[in-house]
Amino acid sequence: MLQKLFILICFPIPIFSQNLIQYGDFEQGDIHSSILPKGWYSCGHSGYTPPSTHVTDTLTIFGVTQKAYSGSRYISMVTRADQSIECIGQFLEKPLGKDATYQIDIALSISKIFKSRITLDSSEEIPFDTPADIEVYGLTQAGEAILIGAFSDISNTHWKVYSFWFEPKKVFHAIEFRTFYRFDEILPYNGHILIDAITLKETKD
Repeated sequence: MLQKLFILICFPIPIFSQNLIQYGDFEQGDIHSSILPKGWYSCGHSGYTPPSTHVTDTLTIFGVTQKAYSGSRYISMVTRADQSIECIGQFLEKPLGKDATYQIDIALSISKIFKSRITLDSSEEIPFDTPADIEVYGLTQAGEAILIGAFSDISNTHWKVYSFWFEPKKVFHAIEFRTFYRFDEILPYNGHILIDAITLKETKD
């Protein structure tokens, strides 16, 4: 009796675990220009308002009319000419282990129009329309912040998903996303970036 022989050829395909970022879509929590969504804290310079939550077709601020990448909410963060920056962070329910491999995906965009006050005491809104970069830091239990990656040269006015992979050399208990100035700019400037749909997953070959 002739037997059929089936040969299965396997290629390594990355397997992703669940999202280790909570509320990465920014859809939960109160709606206000200076209140962060549920699960996030502000880690920018003291004395300034935190990053702002934008709501599609509901809360139009700074002249930004962008629709969310997913759902109805997203975040804007700025850099300022006085060398202050904005930052959002989150304590992780599951720490990131040493020597494991992780992937971060994030939807980024800029707005053609972005006008804001430079300080809380200012009454005049000025342009913040220069693109800003994003630096990503892992924080150890002792509070040491270690740069693990960056997103730069963001100039698209439509949403685009950016990704990078990293392998922690220490255990991280929190993660932070900080604005920073583009490397080709000589002086600090008033700029911004729009953020939505953050995912952080462990990859397994």
